Amino acid sequence: MADTRAQHGVAVISAGYWGKNLTRTFHQLGALAAVVETNLERRSAMAAAYPGVQIFDAPDPALSNPAITAVAIATPAETHSDLVAQTLKAGKHVCVKKPLAWASRWTWS
Repeated sequence: MADTRAQHGVAVISAGYWGKNLTRTFHQLGALAAVVETNLERRSAMAAAYPGVQIFDAPDPALSNPAITAVAIATPAETHSDLVAQTLKAGKHVCVKKPLAWASRWTWS
């Protein structure tokens, strides 16, 4: 069986309460490629804890990176709809920590 760890780079969006757990788990699996966090203190903590992992302050660099094939979203629920849409439009696999309601304003052009 092929080792899939090297084939999938995962970005975690938000290093808050759940995000730090997702970050740790993906790192242990050898799949963590990036962390996106707006809070400077959390970004610094992630950079110190996971050297060699890309740390971004916005999702766009992670979404445009071809080495990142999947995104785990651990942001507040009200941000899920837009982040999921951006992630899917970027051609990435997506995992959201809670159920989301599809926004009728989405367009898939």
